[in-house]
Amino acid sequence: MPPEWVFKMSFQVINMSKFYTIFFSFCVLITGCVSPDDIRILDSRMLLLERQNSELQIENAKLKEKINDIEVNLKTVAGKGMMGVKTNYAELKANFEIVQDQISKLQGESEEIKYIFENRLTGMNRSVISNTGRLVRLEQFVGFEPSDKIDKVNKGNKSDTTSKSNTPLTKKSNNGQGLSEEQLYWSGKKAFDAGEYEKAREIFRKYLKLYPKSQNADNAQFWSGEIYYREKWYEKAILEYQKVIEKYANGNKVASALLKQGLAFDSLGEKGNSRLILKKLIKMYPKSNEAKIAKNKLKK
Repeated sequence: MPPEWVFKMSFQVINMSKFYTIFFSFCVLITGCVSPDDIRILDSRMLLLERQNSELQIENAKLKEKINDIEVNLKTVAGKGMMGVKTNYAELKANFEIVQDQISKLQGESEEIKYIFENRLTGMNRSVISNTGRLVRLEQFVGFEPSDKIDKVNKGNKSDTTSKSNTPLTKKSNNGQGLSEEQLYWSGKKAFDAGEYEKAREIFRKYLKLYPKSQNADNAQFWSGEIYYREKWYEKAILEYQKVIEKYANGNKVASALLKQGLAFDSLGEKGNSRLILKKLIKMYPKSNEAKIAKNKLKK
């Protein structure tokens, strides 16, 4: 709508025109006579007022048109502004929903991974228990000392020590650890089975130094080679196994040492030496369990 002052100005001009007309008419009525000059002046003023009134009406129409244009523009701008705000809000809301979906998916995947991990961990525990049993049976098969024998020996030694606590020892311990010969050996075997290879290596080294001709000396020498084998230091393992073969030729670990020597050469990629050692094993100990393993290896 046009401003109020535009209408007021138009009404004022019209009112002034009417006022002058009425005023001069009143003067004519009072005086009863008007000169021609007065009439011309009155006509001139009337024309001027009418012209001014027309100009004001034109100006008023222009102002009204401008105001209408401004209102249209304001509505357009306001509409676009609101549309932009609505669009931005819609985009933000959509992005927020996408992020929520991604978080939900991640939570679901996390729970699934946790479930799988727990199941696999349970399976691994079962596998470890199963493999432990298989390891004991394999050790028995190839003539190694079963791992479960260690605790029995230690318990037996403790009970023997308790029962003989009041009896003088015929053979004193000289290993610096207060352990008997057998206890020292089995402490090394226990460390080996627990994967404490460095500790086991030191115990077997000390044992062989103190008791080089004992009943378990060939076993201690064999386990020393086995430590290097499990550490994948095959060259050193071959040398340790060779000591078993040379120093303890009449012991019960020669066949096992030959077998592991052949497997060590095979791991080094020396297939020729490996086959020679395995054939030697089969020839020397044809009825041994180690010979059966060697035959299967040569077939591959």
